[in-house]
Formats: sequence, C-alpha cells, structure tokens
Amino acid sequence: MADHDDIRMSLGDHLDELRRRVLLALAGPVVGFLVCFFIFQGELLQLVLRPVYPHWELFGFTFHVEPVPDIKFTLPAPYTGFTTTMFISLVAGCIVTAPWTLYQLWSFIAAGLTQRERRWVRLVTPFSVVLFAAGASFFYFVVYPVVLSFLYAFGSDLKGPDGQPLITSNTLFDGYVSFVLLLVLVFGLMFELPLAVFFLGKAQLISTATFRRYRRHVVLGIVAVSALVTPPDIFSQLALAVPMAILYEIGILAVAISERRARRSAEP
Repeated sequence: MADHDDIRMSLGDHLDELRRRVLLALAGPVVGFLVCFFIFQGELLQLVLRPVYPHWELFGFTFHVEPVPDIKFTLPAPYTGFTTTMFISLVAGCIVTAPWTLYQLWSFIAAGLTQRERRWVRLVTPFSVVLFAAGASFFYFVVYPVVLSFLYAFGSDLKGPDGQPLITSNTLFDGYVSFVLLLVLVFGLMFELPLAVFFLGKAQLISTATFRRYRRHVVLGIVAVSALVTPPDIFSQLALAVPMAILYEIGILAVAISERRARRSAEP
C-alpha cells in the first residue's frame, strides 16, 4: 500500500475536495447562526449587553465593587434591533463552530503536508482555539465591565455650572454591540501572539537571540497597537499590552526550548 504522503490527486479531484470541504466548513457557522438566533437569542443579548460586574471579596472583606452603569439604548432605525441581533447570533455561531470549521480546512490542507507537518498542525490547532478563548474571556470578564463602568461614570460626572449633567447617556444599540464584539475579536486574536512567535522560530525565520534583541521594539509596538485598538483609557490599554508582553515572552521561551531540543537531537 502506498504511503499517505505519496498519494497524489488530480486537479479535478483537488477542486472537488475543496468544494466539499468549503461547503462543510460553511455549514457549521450557518447551523450555529440559526441555533443562536432562534433558540439562544435572549441569552446572547443578555451576555453582550449585561456583563458580570465584579464584586471581589477576600476573607469576607469586600475590597472592590464595580458600579453598574445605567445604560439606556436607542435604535437609530426601526430595523436596527433585528439586524443587530442577527449580527450577534452570526458572530456567536461562528465562534462556537470554529473547531468544526478549522477541522474541515485542516482536512483539506493536510493532504499536501508531510507527516511531520501534520503532526505540528494537529498539536498547534487546539492551542490556537484555547488562546483565542482565553483572550476573549479575559476581555469579557475583566476588561469589559471595568472599562464600561469607568467610561460611563466619567461621562455622567461632567456637569455644568448649575450642577446639571451635560451628557445624557442614550447609547446607540448597534454601535454598542459593534464596540463590544470588535474588542472580543481583538483580544482573542492578540492572544495568538505566542503561536506567531513560535512558528517564526520553528520555521527558522527568526532566532531566539533576534527575538530577545528586539524585545524593546516589540513591546513598544504592542503598546502602540493596544492604544489604537482599545478605548482611550489607560486601564484597557494596559489590560491588553501587559498580557501581550507576557505572551511574547512565553513564545520566546517556547522557541528557545525547541531550539535546544533540535541541537540535542543533532548531536552525535
């Protein structure tokens, strides 16, 4: 029997396989969207619009309570509530079915990889899903409620000479949802940094010494990116920049371990 690596497919077979895998990959998000929209619509709206505000206690002593802002949503158009709810369901469906979609894409790509390359992809793919989930969860449970409380509290504290509030908090529903989901995506993708560092090192494009030499430049870039993609408050910017800097160091450590093992295996 021929080894799997020796199997070759014709161009027509490749196109047929690609068409089949694309249809299967798209079927997952479609099913996920329908389930989220028709079954879990209320729960998803609650998750997006009402995060869990922290109430931290230690040995019975409350040392931090994040105040819940009074947010009133407005609809800029009659159809905004419907389209925005569809958008939330679509994003949630894509996230939930991401493992299925990645599996279908991986199954098509695997045919053109060697056994060693397939082993690495099988190892790294679950880590990418875990890192994305960790980044999204970190934003939702830590950054989101604190930033939201701070921004709305700052706006409500702006008062005129007569003591009356200068700003009325009437938030556009679609703008608010886009703001939250965009940051979920940003934090999830930024937490993939260790894998990017590891792949660059594993492919021998950049060495551990180079990663360390340009550490300060990378950290400066991380701070700049964090300032661009997060709200203009120091907490959210640091909440993204500090974990990314730590994850960068973790990526360097993984590359260093891999290089050390490669040197040992090359020794006679």
